[in-house]
Parts: sequence; structure tokens; C-alpha cells
Amino acid sequence: MRLAESLLPALVTSNAARVSELYLPPDGPLCRLAEPWKCIDIVRIRRRLPNAVSRFVECVFPNAISTGTEPLLVLGDLPLRNNSRQTLFVQTPHLVSSASAQQWAAKFKFAVARFVMKLNLDRVDAVVVQTEVMRRAMASAYPAMAPKLHVVGQPVPQWLMPFRSTRTGTTHDLAEGLHLVYPAAGYPHKNHALLSRIPSEESASWPVASLTITLEPARNPAPQLVWLRASGALEPDAMIDLYRQADALLFLSLEESYGFPLIEAMYVGIPIVCADRPFARVLCADDAIYFDPQSVESLRRAVDELQRRLTAGWWPDWRERLRQLPPSWQAVADRVLRIAAGLGESGPPAEFAN
Repeated sequence: MRLAESLLPALVTSNAARVSELYLPPDGPLCRLAEPWKCIDIVRIRRRLPNAVSRFVECVFPNAISTGTEPLLVLGDLPLRNNSRQTLFVQTPHLVSSASAQQWAAKFKFAVARFVMKLNLDRVDAVVVQTEVMRRAMASAYPAMAPKLHVVGQPVPQWLMPFRSTRTGTTHDLAEGLHLVYPAAGYPHKNHALLSRIPSEESASWPVASLTITLEPARNPAPQLVWLRASGALEPDAMIDLYRQADALLFLSLEESYGFPLIEAMYVGIPIVCADRPFARVLCADDAIYFDPQSVESLRRAVDELQRRLTAGWWPDWRERLRQLPPSWQAVADRVLRIAAGLGESGPPAEFAN
């Protein structure tokens, strides 16, 4: 959702190619976002089955979505079962790895996603991923896809633009403990389960005053931790306020998806403590504090290291890492549209559906 809110307006206003149709749900934030776009045909797709079932049907049975000659940009990771030229915007790790799928439901989702991708692979013209790490993983999992893969990074999400003043230090007395934040949905690869393995009798000795996770309170993975708060999903203003107070981002995720929290933390200017995974190294280089995402002891050492560095006066400088990102969502949209329209880096405008 956050990705679409940043990318869709830039796609619509791009001069690289003209969007002629948008296929959207009948209500919700994306529909409200599209209300001013009078020059585009908005097609409301009303699903009468549960979303997961409807998505599967759309992917394995022929459908009427964009059956014409215009190319189709799919923001939903999986190709549709139709004859349009399709470009996929891939954000999910379920297409390339089941390493984090410890629950049967996650393993099933992984299997279904790979089945659909292989079933419709011949209908895909191009695939857009965020990092070179993801490109290599996709090429390994689907060798026939290798020449179709394009790496397009992402800039800071649009909703965070009101945060104008980069943080330069902590706002708390470090002797009282660290204030950490982890904004992530409750998918297994987000690795909230690691927190459940911290013994309650040891948690009081951790140098943490608070850790806010954006899960609903009923889904708190570790209620034994007195400093853990499940806030539920937060609106942009509340999330910005949380970033203004946080001493660091704690990023537990095992797999790459579109890495908004890492980029958000760099833009805000706060330290990052994150799982030692290739996608994180690509984005953060040596400027983050890394830990083994399977080890409570490694996480504890990383948090201790953060407190030690902050107490000594350290604060990260993310300016060089931010310079590696695309300059704007418009630049991302222009490049994605040229890929989808088969124009390369330059060429005349084209029409296509999204």
C-alpha cells in the first residue's frame, strides 16, 4: 500500500509513457488517491471471493483485465493469466526463498507463488526488482527470467517527505535505556518470533526502555517483555512522531521485500540495527550494526553495541548511502514505464494499462 501511494501518482504524471487505464479495488485509500485523475479510465475490480482466492483465480484462469494490445504493469508480484505484455513489479521474497517459512501457511504461500510464476512466466516481458541481490535470487530461481530482470531502486517514501530535519543525536537519557522501533507487518519472514525467545527473566537487563512494533496488541509476539509495545498500524503522522523520538531502527527481517524501513531510517538520520543479510548490506553498507537474525545472543550484543556507541557520542551519517538512491519517485516511475513500454532509457511516449 505504501509503495502504491508513492509510485502511482508519479506513474500517472510521467512523460515517459501515458497510463490509459488503472485497475483498482472499488474502495479504500488507493481509490481515494485516484479521484483527481480524470484523464485516466479507472476500472474498479470488485472481488467477491476472499482476496487470496481471487488473486489465485486471476493468475491461473484467463481473465478480462487488459486483454488489448497495451502493455500491462502489474504491481502485485505475480503475472496474470492473459495475453497482454506484462511487466511485474516484484516486492515479495516468497518468489525466491522459503528459508523463513517455518509455518505451514507460509510454506503453502511460497509453493503457490512459485507455481503461479512458473505457470505464467512465458507471459512476462520484464520484471522490476529493487536490488542486485534480488535480481540474482530471481535469476537463480527462474533461469528463463534472467534476461528480463531490471534493477530499479526506490527513493524515500512520499509520506515521509514532511520530515525535514535530519536527526543528529538521541533525544533521551541513554542511562534510562534505548527507544527502538520496528515497523513491519506480521509476516513470518519479518522475524518477530525472535523476540519471543528472549527470556522474561533476562529482559530487564537489556539496555532497552521501549521497543515499538507495528503489530496489533493481540498479535504481540513476546508479551513477557515489559519494554515491548505493539502499537498496531500507524498513520504517517504518528509514524513520523515515532521516528522523531526513536534512538534507532531495529530491523529483524530475514528476507528482502521493498525495504522502506531501512530507507526511512536513513532519511530520518537514526542508527540502524539489522539482520545480517545481503539485501541489508547493499542498502546500509558498513554503517549499520548487524546481528545474526536467528540468535538472541547476537541481537543482545548488537543492542549493547548500539548503546556503547551512542554513549561514546557516535551517530551515523547516511548521506552517502542516500546518494545511491534514485532522486525521486518520478525518476523511478519514468524508468519503470520505459521498461514496461519496451522503450529502454529513451523513446517516444506510449500507452499502457496499469
